[in-house]
Amino acid sequence: MLQKIYMMFLSDARLKTALFAEGIGQLGKQGERGKGASTISALMIMAVVTQTMANLYRDWFSDEPDDEIWTLEGYAMAMMLAPLSGYMLVGTVGSTVVREAFGEMTFQSTDPANEMIDRGIRSIKGWDNTFNTEDPEAMLKQWNNLLRFASFNPTLAAPAALLNFAKPIVGAMENAENPE
Repeated sequence: MLQKIYMMFLSDARLKTALFAEGIGQLGKQGERGKGASTISALMIMAVVTQTMANLYRDWFSDEPDDEIWTLEGYAMAMMLAPLSGYMLVGTVGSTVVREAFGEMTFQSTDPANEMIDRGIRSIKGWDNTFNTEDPEAMLKQWNNLLRFASFNPTLAAPAALLNFAKPIVGAMENAENPE
C-alpha cells in the first residue's frame, strides 16, 4: 500500500525507487529471492543504459574529451544513485554532490534543490568577486548566485527578484562608460 501511495504521482524516478524497495523486500522472502535479484539487476541495467545515453549526448554536443565523458566513475555513480532517485529530491541532491565531489559534470535541471546546490557551489568558487567593483559584471554574477542560493527559503526570494532590476542598470552604466 505504501508503494502505491508513493507512486500516486507516478514518475520514472519514483517508479525505480519503488521497484528497488520491492526488490529488496523480495530478497528477504523465501522463494522470491530470484525475482528480487532480477528486479534489482534490471534497475542497474537501466541505470547503465541511461548513463550511456547521457554520455552519447555529451559526446555529440560538447567539446569535452572522450576520456572525461566515458568514465567508470560515471557509471558507478549512476548505479549507486539510481535507487535514491525517487526520494523527494534526495536523488538529485545526492547526484549533484557526488558528481561535484568527483569533478564530473553536473546537469542543470528545473529542480529547485539542484539549482540551489549549483548556485551555492558557484558562490563559493566565485567568492573573490563578491565586492569586485573593478569588474561589475563578475560582481553581479556573484551576487546573483548568492541571492539565488539563499532564495531556497521563500522569505529570502525577494532580494533575488530585485537583482533582476539591477542587471539593466549595470548594463546601462557600462554602455555610458564605453559608448562604442
